[in-house]
Amino acid sequence: DDDGKLVTLTGTVQDITELRTTQLQVEKQSKLLDMLHHPTTDFVEKADFVGTMSDMLKTLLALTGSEYAFAGEVLYADREEPYIKPHAICKIDWNDEDQEKYNHLVKSGLEFSNMKTLFGDVLQHKSVFIHNLDTGEAKQVGMPDGHPQIQSYLAVPVFYGDELVGLYALANRKDGYTDK
Repeated sequence: DDDGKLVTLTGTVQDITELRTTQLQVEKQSKLLDMLHHPTTDFVEKADFVGTMSDMLKTLLALTGSEYAFAGEVLYADREEPYIKPHAICKIDWNDEDQEKYNHLVKSGLEFSNMKTLFGDVLQHKSVFIHNLDTGEAKQVGMPDGHPQIQSYLAVPVFYGDELVGLYALANRKDGYTDK
């Protein structure tokens, strides 16, 4: 009015939930592409495969809110069953004795050949494997002594053409994993 007091207020309300969700997905995909690009470039420049894999896993941990991460190469020896040679394991908080055993095994050539594990499911089916457990339940099949409880798990196979050549896995994301 003439005295400067508000008399009428007019506005428009618009639901931007879908737009904001799309923006967040694009940001996450951009971070994921950066995460894949930078380690690849570092690998080409430094030829440090283990360091490259460790850096990639650290970024995946941050992007997904996961507690643990793993990357390994799928190999076939003289046997028909595949096995996994780990190249990077991030954030496994074993006790001192178990950590010392792990460090020794890594230096001497750690391999996973037990197909009755979470890794084995990926090798046998050659597809993404998601396993979410109810609170209090944990899958420890094939895990070494002292290994942390696994509450949720995502493993992604890596192919070169049609050949399964590796996998990476994430574990213990607070809200579990989905296929989206």
